[in-house]
Amino acid sequence: MQQNEKWLVFYEELEIKIQTTKSQIENKKQQEKVNQFNSRQNITIRKSLTEIQTLTSKLFQDLKEMNSDLKKYRLTPVEYKRRKKNLQDKKRDFKKLQQDFATQPIEALGAKKWKDSLRKETLETQGFNNDELMEIDNASLEKQEDYLDQISVSVQRQTEIATTLNEELDEESYLLDGLDKGMTNIKPKMIKNTKKVSKYAKVSKMKGLICLVIFLILLLSFLLFLLFTERGAKFLKKF
Repeated sequence: MQQNEKWLVFYEELEIKIQTTKSQIENKKQQEKVNQFNSRQNITIRKSLTEIQTLTSKLFQDLKEMNSDLKKYRLTPVEYKRRKKNLQDKKRDFKKLQQDFATQPIEALGAKKWKDSLRKETLETQGFNNDELMEIDNASLEKQEDYLDQISVSVQRQTEIATTLNEELDEESYLLDGLDKGMTNIKPKMIKNTKKVSKYAKVSKMKGLICLVIFLILLLSFLLFLLFTERGAKFLKKF
């Protein structure tokens, strides 16, 4: 699945989470009107809000990456603007959900029931009201966003390194292909030149043997001249 298609899948998941969380908050408000308080439901809503914010940040980051090369991700400028606008709308919906969740009519529960409900909270949330809990959640979400930004920067660096290595490999592959073609073209010439050198060596060797034979024949003729002729005999007597 391509990143463009994955983005659409995550966006649909975001829409579903927002609708589900909205229903949970509305149900929570209805329970509060009849003086019912469910700490487990609060925890579930906080978890859903955290997931929505994380997913929204990821979608914005992915959309920003796709905008860097629309052609690569098969995305038109018009489609990019449409997606960005829709995502901004979802971000506003998320902020509204945060506000709705933070607005809880504590007074309607009554002081005694509110204190009793605090005893049902977990050790991590006991002693905090919703506003304080939302501040804690927001701080946690900011840390998560910073962490995701760091991961995104690291991924971008790794991508740049991989792209650079890929370009270098392509260049080296091109040079090797050129070298291979050059060797293929030179090989017949090398074989031809080797044959010529071998032929010249044989001819040179034959010429050397012929010269040696001629020299020996002349030398033998000279010796015979000295031994079997009067001039040769006179020549030898002088020495």
